[in-house]
Formats: sequence, structure tokens, C-alpha cells
Amino acid sequence: MQENITQIRVYRYRLYPTKPQEVAMFETLRLTRTLYNAGLEQRIAAYRKQGKTVTAYDQQKELTALKAECPEFNAVYSHVLQDALDRLDKAYKGFFARVKRGDKAGFPRFKPRQRWNSFRFKEVWDRKKGQWLSPGKPVDEGRRINIPKIGAVKCKFHRPLEGTPRPCKSSTTAASGTPCIPARFP
Repeated sequence: MQENITQIRVYRYRLYPTKPQEVAMFETLRLTRTLYNAGLEQRIAAYRKQGKTVTAYDQQKELTALKAECPEFNAVYSHVLQDALDRLDKAYKGFFARVKRGDKAGFPRFKPRQRWNSFRFKEVWDRKKGQWLSPGKPVDEGRRINIPKIGAVKCKFHRPLEGTPRPCKSSTTAASGTPCIPARFP
């Protein structure tokens, strides 16, 4: 009996942002890192004071209040902020899974600037309609990639994107960004 095997291929393209786009990307990184660290601090404090755990869902519900309190977070796409909290939740789940197995378990850390170099868009493809959503969408005849709240950033598509796109991750190294677009192949 032969199983249906799905292969995931990652396409990595180099971005050529303008100075304002580059500033916006670094600001997005700073704000998502700040949110991650604040979320970690909130979870630690809630457990110490009340003995209760805070989930990613609970923290994501508070994002609208956070945006009202701190307007600088309005400059970041909401899915990117949600993903920072999902990354924190994944770190917690990994920690408790290692504790349960009896492995050496490293508690989730606060992230300095050197350890936080990417942000991710949760949804880039509409499965029902079979088309791109706004984040990561190639525009301008494939010469640019759309990054919400940052703009259409010049991109070098050195090979065609094939398959069904998965969540898009943009990692920033030095002055250039590199979006990674995983795609699923049947």
C-alpha cells in the first residue's frame, strides 16, 4: 500500500528594501521581540503570584487592548504579533514535554536582539479560493513581494515559486531581509 507523500520545499529569496522599509522591518522585529519578552514575563508573574498558567490564546485576546495602550504596535500586522505569542507558547510546550520525558529541560528565555531575527506571517494562502492573501504575495509582475504594514519590497525571484505556499517567514540579516516561503507539494 503506497501512502500519499507530501514534500515541503523552502524558497528563500533576497529582499532589497528601501531605507524606510528597512527601518519598518527592524521596528517590527523590535516590537515582536518586546511582545515575546513581555508575554514571557506575564506568564512567569501569573504563575508565581496566582499559580495559574496563561495560554497563547489568553495573551492574543489582550492584543487589542495592548494596541490601544501602546499605539506603536499598530504599525505591526496582527498575525505577526500573534505569531510572536505562538512562538512563546511553542517554547513552553517544548519545555514541559522535555520535563515530562525526563530530559534536560531549558526554561524559555528572554530574547535579546541577537537571538530574535525573524517574524512570520501565519496565513499567506487561501485554501478555499486557491489564491494568495496579502502577506508574501508576489506583486508588480514578480519583482516585489507584499509585506503588510511595510509595503511592496523589491525581491529577487531567482527561481519560480511552485506548489501551495505555507506561512511566510522573513528573517533579517544585516541590512537585507530574506523571506522564506515554504511550499507544499503533493
